[in-house]
Amino acid sequence: MKYVIKTKRFTLRPFVKADAQALARNINDYRIYRYTLHIPFPYSIRHAHRWLTKVTKRYVLKRPASIPFAIDIAGEAAGCVDIMNIEQGDRAEIGYWLARRFWGRGITTRAVKLVGAFAFKQFKLKKLYAYTFVRNKASMAVLTKNGFIKQALLREHIKKAGGWVDEYVWEKQRP
Repeated sequence: MKYVIKTKRFTLRPFVKADAQALARNINDYRIYRYTLHIPFPYSIRHAHRWLTKVTKRYVLKRPASIPFAIDIAGEAAGCVDIMNIEQGDRAEIGYWLARRFWGRGITTRAVKLVGAFAFKQFKLKKLYAYTFVRNKASMAVLTKNGFIKQALLREHIKKAGGWVDEYVWEKQRP
């Protein structure tokens, strides 16, 4: 299953194994790591190769549990919007990150909007949900601009870097 969404500023596309160098370079940033759950730091080329091997297999499945879209800017994988935990006809989770040098340009907000619309249509979802660490104001702004509503505060919900972190749960109903 391969998906491509083109805009004037970036393309959302499947990751390919050739993205390893760009992925390792763009995600290896403590500011990205501190607000994401499953991304190690430092992030090496080995991490990139392992992750790409795993996710590129998902694109051929008829009913994948997750679909990561590369945010391709000028031919480089500069970020990701991932639809995860897909429950066809019900719900799915959305997560995302973008290389720091592209922050503040509305790219993540637009990418989340496009992938969210795709997910609602493709999987006939009733809702999308997301989690944000309580200190991640930028991610909360992305979700708010995309019509997500804060549903709950989960105290000490996630263990990160040896400590417990509070998270918000966000939700968007099918438009």
